[in-house]
Amino acid sequence: MRRAASLAIVLTLSVSSGAYGVSQESGGLGVAATFVVICGLEQGTAWQFTAGKFLTANHVVSQCASVQILTPSGEVTAHVTRRNAVYDVAEIHSSFQAPLSIALATQQPSIGSALEIRSAPDGNLTTTKGKMVSEETLNGIPALQVSAKVAPGSSGGVVMNASGQAVALVQDELLDGSHDAMAIRQPYLSLFIAGALLHTVAGTAGMGRNRGLNLTLLVVTILTFLSGAATAWTISVRRFRRAMGTDRDSDTVHAILGSVYWDGDGEWPM
Repeated sequence: MRRAASLAIVLTLSVSSGAYGVSQESGGLGVAATFVVICGLEQGTAWQFTAGKFLTANHVVSQCASVQILTPSGEVTAHVTRRNAVYDVAEIHSSFQAPLSIALATQQPSIGSALEIRSAPDGNLTTTKGKMVSEETLNGIPALQVSAKVAPGSSGGVVMNASGQAVALVQDELLDGSHDAMAIRQPYLSLFIAGALLHTVAGTAGMGRNRGLNLTLLVVTILTFLSGAATAWTISVRRFRRAMGTDRDSDTVHAILGSVYWDGDGEWPM
């Protein structure tokens, strides 16, 4: 999503107090570890899972090797160290360290479990509450549907259980009018952090959501085309040699085909 013209650091929906704007109601768990992250004109949410290390959605930072994290003291430069375009998750490292980190849950939520999302719709850090609706797939990846509402800027936000542990990372919203969140499940986040998730690469820029799969398909398409062209050339050579006799050597045949008879469509005009 596009960066708003004005970005105020508002950590909850209501006016709050204390370090990092932590609300008294929530006790600050998760709120003090969640921030707006900026990549050029794009913005989303990042949250600290251990000191100086943050997770976000890869499509938020896909075009950046370095990003900006909005802190109460101003913008801090951070670096994308790893990304996974297939599972849409990225890791960011910064010298800035939030006072709290969000631990990953050891158990998955069940349908109907109470959950809440800490994210930054429109650049305003907010908490929304809901329940786990179902287990779905998003771009072929297992995901959770959560009834807590999200909006542009929520991508990368953290889905937390009643114990304040991360059970998923927000990737998208449903376009059916409900604005329910779709989020990648915690086991894939754990694999990504451990360096064991397939398709994880270094944090270079230019790898958008599912860009790795798209590049693979492009390479396969090019190879298929080249294979077809080579086959057509071979068939044309054979036809030419049958028509002209077999007493011509291969170099002569190819020279004639290339300069006179080749019609550009892989066929020799018979």
